[in-house]
Amino acid sequence: VLLGAQLSDSQLPPPSCAPLCDSQTVNALDRVSIGWHSKPARTASDILIGINIALPLVLDLIDVAASRPPDAVRGYLQDALILGEVFVVNAGINTLIKYAVRRPRPFLYDADMSAFSPEDRADADSGMSFYSQHSSSAFAMATAGSYLFTLRHPNSKWVIPVWLFSEALAATTASMRVLAGKHFISDVLVGAVMGSAVGLLIPYLHRRALPAALIWNRIPIKRAAPALP
Repeated sequence: VLLGAQLSDSQLPPPSCAPLCDSQTVNALDRVSIGWHSKPARTASDILIGINIALPLVLDLIDVAASRPPDAVRGYLQDALILGEVFVVNAGINTLIKYAVRRPRPFLYDADMSAFSPEDRADADSGMSFYSQHSSSAFAMATAGSYLFTLRHPNSKWVIPVWLFSEALAATTASMRVLAGKHFISDVLVGAVMGSAVGLLIPYLHRRALPAALIWNRIPIKRAAPALP
């Protein structure tokens, strides 16, 4: 899906209302986002999304180095594979919906034509507002990483801090996209819900499919003999 999207991206036209759309067609919640176009927020969101993606992998590696489980390398690679699946599945779903909805970005409703260049307004990406991939990716990785940590260390005192920090970082990333004028409030809210759902679903499906102790507790499994009737 992602490869096909990249190959066809240049064939998509910009929104029909470009370069300036009618702000009266935007709902009351999202209308407050029009007029925000902070360049520092745009830069910060691009930096933060990289941190959001890398952080679960780095923290998992630190966890392995600190706890030294019996199957350290294998366990880490399993977690990395799951996190990779979360990222790709989330991005694939997001891309399909973006291409189907084709919602203009907030800056197309901004009467300040200097906020974004004419090239930005005429680009096909200006019609990819719904829903925010930065937001969904950030929450998908934050949720999946925190969930995996919880499954490995259910009684750890670090479970709540890990959840709070990772979700707060994801929320900050989403907020920066609104301040940058790249997304409406509803774009990032839906992105947060969709990303969190994928971040929970993929590890859950793995947990159902494979013995939990083998993946998350990283301890040998002793299979009991079947009980007699």
